[in-house]
Amino acid sequence: MDLSNIGEFGFINRIRRLVTHSHPALTTGIGDDAAVLEPGEGFGVLLSTDAMVEGRHFRREWMSPRQIGGRAAAAALSDIAAMGGEALAILCTICIDPAWPVDEAEQLFVGMQALAERSGAGLAGGDVVSAPGPLLIDITAVGRARTRAIWRRSGARLGDRLLLTGCVGDAAAAVDLLNSEDALSVDCFPGLLTALREPSPRLDVAAALSGDPAVHAAIDTSDGLLSDAGHIAEASGVGIQISAADIPVSRELLECARLLRRDPLQWAAGGGEDFELLLAVDPSAADDIRARMLERGLRLVDIGHIIEGDGASLLDETGTQMSVERGGWDHFRR
Repeated sequence: MDLSNIGEFGFINRIRRLVTHSHPALTTGIGDDAAVLEPGEGFGVLLSTDAMVEGRHFRREWMSPRQIGGRAAAAALSDIAAMGGEALAILCTICIDPAWPVDEAEQLFVGMQALAERSGAGLAGGDVVSAPGPLLIDITAVGRARTRAIWRRSGARLGDRLLLTGCVGDAAAAVDLLNSEDALSVDCFPGLLTALREPSPRLDVAAALSGDPAVHAAIDTSDGLLSDAGHIAEASGVGIQISAADIPVSRELLECARLLRRDPLQWAAGGGEDFELLLAVDPSAADDIRARMLERGLRLVDIGHIIEGDGASLLDETGTQMSVERGGWDHFRR
């Protein structure tokens, strides 16, 4: 049975039954013309949208429908984490070929709802459009943060330390691995594949550090570590220096780079779609923040600092600037 057999409203009714959890701030969800949120006094509402297009962001032979839906939700919710926010809800617009099997199409929403639930939110509504051709998913994420505690890209100060919330480059390495013509078994790299197929937005870090005055600026690393560091530098009117040797990378990434004869730093610094957070924090509080996060099982790594100047640069162990191709995502560059 495909979507053409049950129609738009039959499919929407199936989606509605999947939503078993939502945030208390969501007072009206699927079923009305609009969702209703009550963020609470003293909170600012955070809104972000992120689109994924089949063939550009994912391939169906690489990921299950559930993983595609979960990844789409993770990308949008990662922006809420980058603002120091708490996730409230997601809305989804999907353009899908009516020939899709109903069970597979439903799994897209199972993945979205599961990721939203793990983030403390829920699916609040959206739109379903019949569109022959590649699948398109557009997710709007809604969150909240205390108005005076919202993280922005523009708050970095001279001397701030740069803390990164986890390993970077795994998703980019997975894409190259899946595209590789070398006779490598992708099953030997489960961590890389999980980073690509089932990423988790760092809302845990946002929850732990939201309201901490020592966090001056933040961004997620979905466009690539070096590119996103450059966004903080530009918005804050400062320069950034990152120590290449201090960037955390996984053992699987290093082994994959060896086998594919690639530079692991290219994936780590120039990849993208990692959904880690890069934080600019008061240097006097950096060690304390790292210790407190470690007590929660969250490892933050000090990878650099803020200087006078402009742009973001990558330095080797001698302090010499390194050249790394900035990959990441810029949809209009050729």
